[in-house]
Amino acid sequence: MERLSRRVEVLYIGTLILATVHVVDSAYWHEWEVLGLPGGIQFFLVQSLALAVPFFLGVSKLAKGAQSGPLFGIALSGAGMLGFAIHAVLWERGGPEFRNVASLGTIVLMLAFSVGLMFESIRLKWASATRPNEPS
Repeated sequence: MERLSRRVEVLYIGTLILATVHVVDSAYWHEWEVLGLPGGIQFFLVQSLALAVPFFLGVSKLAKGAQSGPLFGIALSGAGMLGFAIHAVLWERGGPEFRNVASLGTIVLMLAFSVGLMFESIRLKWASATRPNEPS
């Protein structure tokens, strides 16, 4: 169980780092304009902060072994996979954004870590469901 928990932590932190790097890359490409989102950089920053806070809180939940920890992993992995899907659509449209090696590498690695995180978080949640009275 401890090895499984450690794998989830490593995958979670890796996914979170890659998502953070992607946010920096998104600011460079003015992702809010690419996606046609209103509010410009101000909305982008507020949205980034709103997403970052719970996901950084998730690190603490996983490290403490809280029963809610794997749920944070499932949510973060879902966000990472959604991010990849959005960019796959952008690539299909043929725009120049996010096509350099660093952008592509970040997004593809984020997908790989997210998929691993999803599987391991589900396994950890399943394993922890049989252990009652743990902190949440």
